[in-house]
Amino acid sequence: MISIISVNYNSKEYLEKLLDSTEKYLKNNDFEFIIVNNDEKSLDLEQQRQVDVKIVHIGKNIGFGAASNIGAQKAKGEWLLFANPDIEFIDNSLEKALVFMKKNNTAGIIGPQIIQSSTKKPQPWTSGGKTSLSQILFRNTIGKAWNKKNPVAVDWVSGTALLILKSDFIQMGGFDEAFFMYFEDQDLCLRMKDHNKKVFFYPDFKIIHHDGKSWGNKKIQKNYYYSSQDIFFKKYHNALSCKFLKLIRTIFKGK
Repeated sequence: MISIISVNYNSKEYLEKLLDSTEKYLKNNDFEFIIVNNDEKSLDLEQQRQVDVKIVHIGKNIGFGAASNIGAQKAKGEWLLFANPDIEFIDNSLEKALVFMKKNNTAGIIGPQIIQSSTKKPQPWTSGGKTSLSQILFRNTIGKAWNKKNPVAVDWVSGTALLILKSDFIQMGGFDEAFFMYFEDQDLCLRMKDHNKKVFFYPDFKIIHHDGKSWGNKKIQKNYYYSSQDIFFKKYHNALSCKFLKLIRTIFKGK
């Protein structure tokens, strides 16, 4: 069984589209759908669903990682697919990703090719090498993993849609809840690599992404990003790198 876990925050309209696409394209798979509701209001879906939908109401926004961990605890599936509420399935290529994982014992995490709804092109910065100062400063796009045509091992894939064995996820302690949102996906992937398993960008599995529609206040969103970026650098880089990061941010603030 696959447990699809989605964290809702101001995303009901897009969540309904995700459920529509799930019913349309994944109906031949054995799966459950778990929605962890980070809204203060209860979540009432517009219609009865053919799929098995469980809603876990939190009552406040506790962050993506913490909410996803709660969803994983409720999950009955052998496999977990963490899926943002603003994505849509466009076919049943998730099945291909599962076959790839089952055939490759070293595969720990898979991320799909994420197609940006606004451009109809692969969304950049959704997989690749571990975030470094040079990437931030020079916007290093060497390799562009998200444009590859074949599966490729990478340091991380985006939590926009991330497939993992539940046993591996639990063994690693789930997402690090120190990250409210952003970088928790990269952190999970790097820890997976420390467990001697690989992270793959798998372009034969494709989804559509409507990209951050739950956030109206971009300033608050950016503050969460910077906070998580600081936590990530303290965890994976030295103190000098952390100082340079703050300097870079100060220089380019507002640009």
